[in-house]
Order: sequence, then structure tokens, then C-alpha cells
Amino acid sequence: MNDRGSVFWTRKTAFIIDPPKLTRIVEIIGARYERVKSGPRIDFKVELKDSRLMVFSDYAKVLSLDNAVRNPIKTLEISASTESEAGLSCRIRLDGKAAEPNVELDVRATDSKVANEAFGDLEEQVERLCVRSWVANWRTSRPFAFIFAISIVAIGLTGFALALKKSTTINPPEMEQLAAEANSSTTTDEKINFLFQLGRLYVIKELRDTLDFSRLLTFKSLALMIPLILCLGCFTYIGVVCYPASVFDWGDYGEHYKTLKSRRNGLWWAIFVGLFINVLAGFFVAAIH
Repeated sequence: MNDRGSVFWTRKTAFIIDPPKLTRIVEIIGARYERVKSGPRIDFKVELKDSRLMVFSDYAKVLSLDNAVRNPIKTLEISASTESEAGLSCRIRLDGKAAEPNVELDVRATDSKVANEAFGDLEEQVERLCVRSWVANWRTSRPFAFIFAISIVAIGLTGFALALKKSTTINPPEMEQLAAEANSSTTTDEKINFLFQLGRLYVIKELRDTLDFSRLLTFKSLALMIPLILCLGCFTYIGVVCYPASVFDWGDYGEHYKTLKSRRNGLWWAIFVGLFINVLAGFFVAAIH
């Protein structure tokens, strides 16, 4: 929205901000105020996970925070203002707690041209903070869809296991015997007896395929199910733990985030290897079936 020198921009996305990016934002704000020949007052409002609020006038103090893993920074708001005629004010809010759009950029000025130019410079920097990963953003912007997708996969695995167990296919030896009886049947009584035997085998097969979950634990089902279950577990862990929605990448949490990145890379490899093993197991089971 652009009205009377006011530009407002919001987005719902995962984000990562590190010291170089924060420094660059502060430099651009300072440069914009120099152009309108005004010295800004810049405040940095920080909110921790336990809802404790702190306000600083120097971003170096923000970067010097411990940013503990158990109580990390969840919200950072940068606001700049001046009492000059330009009336330029800038506000950037990065909110790791918000359910609504959690990244905001608000620029106002008495001159719409000044507001638009400042907005253009700051928008580029805020865009750099947004995470492009589909896993992080799908979980962040569509958390219920993420949970629903995992549930559908889990239900699909259960159905797949039941399908492995419940099959009305007659065994090859029985099929050979039926084929021999069919070829040798010449009279009406022999043909009726063949149809009776065929129906009897299907009924017996159906009765054997009742829902007995202990029968799922066969070599065939385990060879196909275990890799899929492991892959589902890894993917769930990656989506829930390894892709945080908001990252203030300094202090203790900065080190923790490095560990998460290394861990998720290893788990992605585990998923690919697991799927490959599952494909091989499928061919192997089909070959010995």
C-alpha cells in the first residue's frame, strides 16, 4: 500500500538474520538519513522466548547477547525516526512468535519519493533474510498442511502393509493343479467340480486374510516397510526440528544452528539411501516371491 509517503510490506516466511545482514541494514538506514540531511534515532527492541523485553540504541549490544538455546531471541524490531522536516521513519519487525505475517517493513515520510526510495533499499535487504527452503516455509506458512501430509503418508504406509498381507491371489502350485484339472475336465460334472474347487480356494484364501496384525511381520512386509518408516521418521524430525522458523544467527543459538544444518544434511542423505534400499528390497522381494 502506498499512500501519502507511506509504504507497508508484510510476509509470512521463515527467516535468518546474521551479524553481516544486520550491520548492512543499519548502514542503509544511516545512508538514507544522510541523504535527507538528518541524524536518525535508531532503537533495537529485542524479545526473548520467555517474553523478556530489552531495548538498545546500539546494534552491537544486540549482537553481544548470549542468545541462549533454551531462551533465544524470538523477535527483533528495528525502528528509526527523526524530527527533521523529511519526517522519515523506518521500522523492520522480525517476529518468530507471530502466527500472522511475521516479517514487516514500514517506511513513512512527508515526501512520497523519499519514502519509496528508502523502502526500495530496505526491501532488498529484508528479502535477503527470507528463507527459500520449501520445507521451512511449508511448515511455517502451512503448519496444519505439514502435519496433514505426514499423517497421510503414515496412513498410506499402514494401508500398504495391509495390502501386502491381504491378497486373493492363489499360490502358483494351486494354480498349476487347477490348470491341470481344467484341461482334463470333459464332462459336465467334472467342469462343475472344477468351478467348485476354484471357488473353495478363493474362500479359503479370503478367510486366511483376516486382519491379524501379527501376520504383517513377514520378511516381505518388513523389507518394504522398515526403510519407509525410517524415512518418514527422518523427514518428520527434519521438518519439525532442523528447520527453525526464525533464526537470529549469533551467540549460543548461532552455534546450535550450525549443528542443526549439519544434522539435517546427514538426515537428507539417510532419506535418499533409505529410499534406494527400499527400491532394492522391492525388487528382491518380487524376485523371490
